Amino acid sequence: ASGGNDRTTFHISGGYFKQDAVVRGVDYERMNTRFNVSHKAGSRLIINGGIGLNHQDLNTVGAAWWGENPIRNLRLTVPWVSPYNADGTYNQGIAYNNEILINENKKNSKIYQALGNLGAEIKILDRLSFESRGAIDFNFGDEELYWDPLWIDAQALNGVGGNYINKVINWNVTNLLKYRQQFGDFG
Repeated sequence: ASGGNDRTTFHISGGYFKQDAVVRGVDYERMNTRFNVSHKAGSRLIINGGIGLNHQDLNTVGAAWWGENPIRNLRLTVPWVSPYNADGTYNQGIAYNNEILINENKKNSKIYQALGNLGAEIKILDRLSFESRGAIDFNFGDEELYWDPLWIDAQALNGVGGNYINKVINWNVTNLLKYRQQFGDFG
């Protein structure tokens, strides 16, 4: 949505995306919103700013090591051996049982992002202006990893778990002195 008048304009938007992968338990979800505003504070001053908020949630499996990826594990699986025993428990006779990998092991990443900017442009003369803008990009990531003790690579350690947090802040400040001059008629 957007609107405004001859002095103030705004724009607001939002989005949602969800996708399930071909592998059970693997999915991606993203939600985002953005708000921008621009205001003519006088005949020579324009103030503008905006903020964007994003959230991503990703459930996945490992891809680098062949034992962590159910697609790569298919080369180790034979279709006539059931991943389950008759009593419903997991078949531990399969070295890399995909059912344990998909149902018991977890790898989840959540990313939170805030993007903000604030700026102003002042017209010094008819052709000369000065613009200053500051922006921040804040990212916070939280990743959880769990390998169940039933999983072959975690059996010797009685399971593996971890939580990783990552925080990144980027600042950007821009100052521009602008001079506009047209030469000739390029109509």
